[in-house]
Amino acid sequence: MGSGYDRGHIATSADRTRNEADNSSTFLMTNMMPQVPELNRGVRGDLEEYCRELVQGRGRNFTSPAGPVGRKGSIGKKEKIAVPAKNWKVIPVLDRQGLGIQGVTANTRTIAVMMPNDRSVKGRGWKSFRVSVARVERETGLNFLSNVLPQVQQVIESKVDSQ
Repeated sequence: MGSGYDRGHIATSADRTRNEADNSSTFLMTNMMPQVPELNRGVRGDLEEYCRELVQGRGRNFTSPAGPVGRKGSIGKKEKIAVPAKNWKVIPVLDRQGLGIQGVTANTRTIAVMMPNDRSVKGRGWKSFRVSVARVERETGLNFLSNVLPQVQQVIESKVDSQ
């Protein structure tokens, strides 16, 4: 890019390897956001690797919506591309595959992170950026887990992962 930012994937390429079409779709610009290398190749990459370890050989499954929030400027000469101030990810860890929303209970582990898109993340582990799902919702204006029972949603969204 020449801007000092990586073209960071929102949905990671390494998690979309079932077929070539799935993997190729991760390289579309609509799936990228400018990220400082310390975030993209460092702390966020470490979180993505941890998520793959959670799934491998354990019968677990998860979906992980992710994206940018805020704006700290723009890059580009012709087209102006917004540079997000922060990067978030919400990861409900389902202990059994195939249950979908029925597998979500008040005890479902849910990892939520809010990471600044700046060099301050260097050398810090992803666990230091854990927040509640409720905080991600407040900052993004999005509503996660809206299809689970309201009392379950409230419990899950108020916790900060500590595992």
